[in-house]
Amino acid sequence: MIPKRVEEAKKILKEINKPAFISGSFLYAEKYKDIDIFIISRRRRSYHKGKKHLVGITEKDLQKPLSLSALHYSIANFSKTIHPEIKREDFDEIVFTYQWVINQIFQHEDQKELRNIVFQYHLQVQGELLDSFSLYKKTQIIKDMPKDKKIIKINHITKELLLITFSKKYIYSKMSSFSQTIKKLGEEYKTENAPVLLNFAEEVKDECRRAQA
Repeated sequence: MIPKRVEEAKKILKEINKPAFISGSFLYAEKYKDIDIFIISRRRRSYHKGKKHLVGITEKDLQKPLSLSALHYSIANFSKTIHPEIKREDFDEIVFTYQWVINQIFQHEDQKELRNIVFQYHLQVQGELLDSFSLYKKTQIIKDMPKDKKIIKINHITKELLLITFSKKYIYSKMSSFSQTIKKLGEEYKTENAPVLLNFAEEVKDECRRAQA
């Protein structure tokens, strides 16, 4: 953490009469000026006040892995001992996020949603709840890879995430439907990313076949 940012965060927290913590890129990246302030309250809300982004979250929200990820790399005015409530991600949500990230790669956009895949991979496959800074670093490593290596890496971690989270029979059925959808879209729109998505689907289906053999 940047020492002067830590001191600034402590001063801000002293002015807040509720349990709160400051997390995010403000603590470790000089170029980011916005301050994410999470305040424990009875209801959710979010608003900006100058460079401050104030987010009201409930105690229940704090048990969610992503909230704990932020808390684990933060400056707080309360005890950080909270046990996570871990639930598996929905299959369609994982595949949608994967497809979105691949689209962003081909469109030369910032792959912001990649962090969600990286986070879930480490949580569900590696059994590790990454703090927000570790998540940033691991995501950035993948972002900085050449395009082909990046796609291979994203395919690998997404495949591992699916295989450990769902039954092979269920995955095979869902990926077969996914393949049919992508084939139709590819034929209609000639999308550049269709071969990558189809190859990924076949990789996952092959793993399912091997596991069931």
